[in-house]
Amino acid sequence: MILDSGSSSWYGEPRNLAALLKLIAYPLAFLVSAIAAWWHRRMAKIALAWPSVDGHVQFDSVAPIQDSSSYSVTLQYSYFVEEYRSGEYTEVFDSEKDADDFASRMKDQKVPVRYDLKNPDKSLIEEEDVEQYVQLAPVERLVPLR
Repeated sequence: MILDSGSSSWYGEPRNLAALLKLIAYPLAFLVSAIAAWWHRRMAKIALAWPSVDGHVQFDSVAPIQDSSSYSVTLQYSYFVEEYRSGEYTEVFDSEKDADDFASRMKDQKVPVRYDLKNPDKSLIEEEDVEQYVQLAPVERLVPLR
């Protein structure tokens, strides 16, 4: 059998290989995000049984998300269970202004912190507890109210 040097296989063409990789990557990315969402919901359900204590937001940081127009806000909070402990909460925003506004509203706020009785260093702030601060944002109006 003689191979023709002018013939090429479908996978030898860079364009076809890129299409194949996309065909594999998109479902894989969807699967990974679905598993991550399921894991997050599972952990949130488990955490509902954890006791809650008052926590205090100590620090915040706003950072752009690489290859995106979004910004993340990381809140560092402290709470007391036998000794002072700390944790982090992260939220993502579409604009830097929204992220900065959220960070400034959350700074020095008291928040309920849930912690694991078996491992008090493991803690979380529930999204619902933080959302109240997002909803309290002042509304900018173009037309004054009468």
